[in-house]
Amino acid sequence: MSRPTIKADLIKAANEQSDNLWKLIDSMTEEEQNATFNFGDDFLQKQKEAHWTRDKNLRDVLVHLSTPYEQSKKMLQESHIKVMAMIEPFTNDELFAKKHFSWTGTSTLGSYCVSATSSHFDWAMKKIKKHIKSYRGALD
Repeated sequence: MSRPTIKADLIKAANEQSDNLWKLIDSMTEEEQNATFNFGDDFLQKQKEAHWTRDKNLRDVLVHLSTPYEQSKKMLQESHIKVMAMIEPFTNDELFAKKHFSWTGTSTLGSYCVSATSSHFDWAMKKIKKHIKSYRGALD
C-alpha cells in the first residue's frame, strides 16, 4: 500500500493496518506471543536499525517498554481508537497541505499521522513475521 496523501486514505490505511496487525498476532500461538525473539546473530549484525536488537519480544514491539503483554495489547487498541478520533475532525487540507500548520515545518500533519498509525503497524507486522518465521524454524 502506498503512503496515504489524503484523509480518506489515511483513515483507511490506519484501520486496515491495525486490523492486519491484530489478525497476525491472533494467528500466533500463545507460546509464540510470549517467546523471546531470536533472529540469529548473522541477521542482527546486518541490521542498521537499533530496534532489531532493542525489542526482545512481542510486548516490546507493541509498546516499546517493559509493560506486561496483556496490558500492552489493551493500551495499543485503546490508543488507536483515540488517535483515530483525533484525526477525524481535520479536513483533508489541514492534514495534507504543506505548511498548513507552522509547527509541522516542511512536513504535513497527515504525514505525522501516517507515521504514527499505518506505517507503525506495518513496521510491527514485519518484525512479528520475522519472529514467527524464526520461532517456527527453530522448532523444525
